[in-house]
Amino acid sequence: MNQELFESELIHERKTRSRLYYIALTFLIFTSITAVYNFLNTYKLYKAYLSFPQFVPRDVKIHSIASTIFLLLYGIMIPLQAYFFYRLASTLNSSFQDNGDPTERRLDVNWLQKQGVAAVILFGINAVWAIVDLLFFY
Repeated sequence: MNQELFESELIHERKTRSRLYYIALTFLIFTSITAVYNFLNTYKLYKAYLSFPQFVPRDVKIHSIASTIFLLLYGIMIPLQAYFFYRLASTLNSSFQDNGDPTERRLDVNWLQKQGVAAVILFGINAVWAIVDLLFFY
């Protein structure tokens, strides 16, 4: 009876980790597509900034520069965070198959730390963008 219960829990945990892996992979693919879109918008904003006439207000120019920098940083950080999340899910999935090898567990924590740092940086970028946007655009 206990063996059957334990085996059903293992099957459920294996499915959960596998599902997390595929979610992370999908997230990585979509954030990569979003990054390409952000880079195209960055290029478009930069070209628009270069074509500004001299009489455009200073605030509009500052907002354009800030938007370009924000999109560039965001386009780099989002796929990086998605990659760290993917690696975390991948090592979690493989560590389950290796019966909890301690080195795999250290890799799990390492990828979790990297993903957390990327999330904090993204939050910082968003916070700085919000402040710049409030100061110069509104």
